[in-house]
Amino acid sequence: MYCDSVYARVMDPMYQINVYNPGSIGLNEITQDDVSLFPNPASTSIYINITTVFEDDVQISVANIAGQETNIILNLKNDLIEIELENISPGIYFVKLYDDVNSITKKFIKN
Repeated sequence: MYCDSVYARVMDPMYQINVYNPGSIGLNEITQDDVSLFPNPASTSIYINITTVFEDDVQISVANIAGQETNIILNLKNDLIEIELENISPGIYFVKLYDDVNSITKKFIKN
């Protein structure tokens, strides 16, 4: 949330209210374009490439369309994160990458 200047008149004086959400403003804001996921659809593995730096250690979760988290195996391959898909059923899934400040969710299809 960001509001640069909202004015509220109370009695006679003019008040200025500035509202800032530090998680959405600043140099370390993560956008959808900073995280790529491929191939999509996938059958055995997906890869995640992060082109910017998260504030803290990144947590990764994978959930199906019903919101149930699945157990995943992560491997680091050079600058890529590999998520093995052999142990999950075909369907639509969401990968969530998050830290204390940022959160990005990407959708993928498991064949």
